[in-house]
Amino acid sequence: MNEFVEKLKANYDAVAYGAGEHYHAHPDRIAVTAALRGLVPPPVDNCRVLEIACASGGNLLPMAEQMPASRFVGIDLSPRQIETGSAVVRELGLTNIELRCQDLMDLPENAGTFDYIIAHGFYSWVPEPVRKQLMRVCQRHLTKNGLAFISYNTFPGWRPKGVIRDMMLYNARNTTDPIERIKRGREIVKLVADHTLQKTSYRDMVSEFNKSISDEVDSYLFHDHMEVVNEAVYLRDFVSEARAHDLTHLGDANAKDDFWGRIPAPVRETISKMSADVVERDQYMDFLTNRTFRRSVLCRAEAAAGADDAVASHIRKLYIAGNPTETPIGTNADGRTAIRFGTEESQVQLSDPRPIATMRHLCRAWPSAVPFSELVTVALAHAPPDQQYPEKAAVALAQVIETCHAFGILELWSRPTDHISPVVGQYPRVTRFARWQAGHLSRITSLRHLPIKTEDLLRQILPLLDGTRDREALVAELVRQNEAAGPAKAEGPLANRDPQSLRQLVDLILQRMVTVSFLVGS
Repeated sequence: MNEFVEKLKANYDAVAYGAGEHYHAHPDRIAVTAALRGLVPPPVDNCRVLEIACASGGNLLPMAEQMPASRFVGIDLSPRQIETGSAVVRELGLTNIELRCQDLMDLPENAGTFDYIIAHGFYSWVPEPVRKQLMRVCQRHLTKNGLAFISYNTFPGWRPKGVIRDMMLYNARNTTDPIERIKRGREIVKLVADHTLQKTSYRDMVSEFNKSISDEVDSYLFHDHMEVVNEAVYLRDFVSEARAHDLTHLGDANAKDDFWGRIPAPVRETISKMSADVVERDQYMDFLTNRTFRRSVLCRAEAAAGADDAVASHIRKLYIAGNPTETPIGTNADGRTAIRFGTEESQVQLSDPRPIATMRHLCRAWPSAVPFSELVTVALAHAPPDQQYPEKAAVALAQVIETCHAFGILELWSRPTDHISPVVGQYPRVTRFARWQAGHLSRITSLRHLPIKTEDLLRQILPLLDGTRDREALVAELVRQNEAAGPAKAEGPLANRDPQSLRQLVDLILQRMVTVSFLVGS
């Protein structure tokens, strides 16, 4: 075991993992998963969070700034990554987050309890004793109604990728240098993708993988596919291990990966007859969809006593957000206008004026989330006089929202989104972490915990958005910077512009920041 730890530590020190935010590993996403099963999750705005294998803290740092009443602890084996993250913590002046260089196997019994334990990209990449230790840590250190998020590779979908992993490791077998190993891994995948002799599903599989890694950074390929350990598991075996530690599997944090509501009714009926419970049903669904990855949410077995599968009824306790594209698609059989919300790949088609009105209301409210009761009021306002039944409207609306959430068209939140500003405001502000990212990284974490690629326009104005400048002051500062640089040295799309042109461009940029959830609410 010590040999494995030293090897893993050396690998992460040599090739730092590109640590960033993980949307589904945010306490609010985890809380929603539990709430949809009828549980009462710990309040996200005042919680204790432990992240295992936190790298340099890219997932925890934005949370720590946005949720100052919560406490965050991250542990990782790599001294290099912990040092990097701790330096950012100090630079930002955050006092509610601590990053520690620590082996999970050595986590002390008196480490305290946590409302949320996060282990993203960990379970499949460590040997069995460490996986069991992760389950023990969740069992011992979760609060009474605490929740754990564990992601891992799954069968059957991972089996073909295991073959590709084997060929990469084989081609890199004679070198220990991480950079050379990455090079040889890419080399063999490209060779097989380009020169497999027959047109077969095998060639298609390798070609697709080669295409998928072409734009990925080396650290992803090295740590996700060529690490010392990479063990996929069946959902049934993961749940069995969890149960052995008195933990209950509540579901997946990514509802979009649950295809149950999208398969034909006869197929659902067949699978239901083959399944003794929801876990067995989901295992059959993994077979059906060739699933490769899961993001499981667990809780203590005693806390799951009241859990059920009446998802739609539990949506009433949540907040809903969305900004789907609206496209008219003609009329239905009743002559009513049909509207498509979403994209060609992920969409719902509506013709009832009540859910259509609620979808439009959500688009107007974006980026804010709206309480379910407000949407019921909107739906009733568009109901015929003889159909003013609040309870029926609520039931029907919850079913639509459940479907839209499963398709990834709408978001569900466990709390109000007051931290996200729906307007530019007089003194626009982004987080300190976002301003730091603008000067160091190619992407910025939005207040929805999503990565947004930064273009030059955003990169130049973001450092100025500390809440002390109104629009005029922003324009004046940009003019000052341009003049200080001089016509020959001024660079970027904001350079060498007259004040009026700058003012118009700044307005456009700020409005876009509202849309992508960058600006902090009051």
